[in-house]
Amino acid sequence: MQKEYVKQHFIPQCYLKNFSENGKFVFVYSKKNKNKGYPQSIAKIAYQDNFYTIPENYINQELLNEIDGNFIEKRVLSERIESLYSGLLNKIIRAASTWTSHNESIEIFSTKERDLFAALIAIQYLRMPNIRDKYWHANRKIQKERNEILSAMKRIYGDIDCSEVLALHREDDYAPVLHSEIFLDEKLIADIQDKLVKKIWKYKIAPSDTVFTSDNPILLKPHLKNQAPFYEGFAMKGVEVIFPVSESIILTIWDEETFIDSKAENNTFSFLTDAELRHYNCYQYIWANDEVYSSKNDFKLINLLKIANGDINTEITIERPTIKVNGK
Repeated sequence: MQKEYVKQHFIPQCYLKNFSENGKFVFVYSKKNKNKGYPQSIAKIAYQDNFYTIPENYINQELLNEIDGNFIEKRVLSERIESLYSGLLNKIIRAASTWTSHNESIEIFSTKERDLFAALIAIQYLRMPNIRDKYWHANRKIQKERNEILSAMKRIYGDIDCSEVLALHREDDYAPVLHSEIFLDEKLIADIQDKLVKKIWKYKIAPSDTVFTSDNPILLKPHLKNQAPFYEGFAMKGVEVIFPVSESIILTIWDEETFIDSKAENNTFSFLTDAELRHYNCYQYIWANDEVYSSKNDFKLINLLKIANGDINTEITIERPTIKVNGK
């Protein structure tokens, strides 16, 4: 494997640069590190070694001369997906600058660009470690249930051929393969894209340039109780999709049926109130896996939230959703 592709970012550096004053580093608040508010190079955050690398034993041997295990990171994500992603993120930032400077209503995205950005949001959400962990753990549960059923059948029927069941077993190195089948699933991406483009897109601007993002930036907030999380939650009734775009912009995407009165705000800019900014920044902290990122070394809000929660020394974490197998 080529050494330059070892550090594989699950959040692209082209995105993280939008939360940096110099394009090189951000300030990090870590739930695990005792040092809070330290500067860190963008190249050294939001990555895992060989995260998207496919072990060669899962690659068609006839293709090994043409591709290696890093083809997803190199050819799919870096060369194709992230170049499109960067261009559209920058278009939002330029449109926001024009709006704040001249108070002009301008087209943010064409219909084609909005469709594309919706697909890129889906890919970004699905390529995260959270999604891999959820489906890999479910895969393990399924295998455990198969083994229990197989043992029961053997007790009843004696020696039976179980070769097909055993063939379904996967070792731990299969996790990136399973994950790639999810975040590169064209139908799943297209279905989430279709749900997103129909919703109400509001672009919120914080003049103070203190919008937080995190190592889990795209959040789905339910506004109605007991709703089924169809399509990973993107089709949930009453859902709000929260996506910080830069140090001063948050894109919020609202369920068009529940928030019908907001349709006039579709594809428009507006300023965040201080209360709204605090709300969205707290949400980023609460749902962060570990790290919160900001262009400024100011995380007092997090300490105030922890105090309000009862203990400044205890980080706030959220239990991640899991997939149940046979109710477990």
